[in-house]
Amino acid sequence: MGRDAHLAGRRTALRDVRGALPHLGYVQVKDIASAEDTTPLPLGAGVLPLAECVEVLSRHGWDGWLCWEYEKRWYESAAELPGLLGAGREHLSRLLNESA
Repeated sequence: MGRDAHLAGRRTALRDVRGALPHLGYVQVKDIASAEDTTPLPLGAGVLPLAECVEVLSRHGWDGWLCWEYEKRWYESAAELPGLLGAGREHLSRLLNESA
């Protein structure tokens, strides 16, 4: 069973995660409005470096589950998840294909 790591969108975390890759069974991604406003947004609509994260995973041969973490429960004003799922899946698929 893999362990999880929290990148929190920091560039140093992208560099440091390489050593953990063989031990990660899954990686959760999300997007947020800003460092000060962590309201969840549709994937690709926020400030987190999702493309860079996926690129690091792909470049180092990581082969695990990539999951979307959406925290609507704690953010009343966030959009409802069901309406975002199709576009979120397409965005992650595009990132994975571009980094392959």
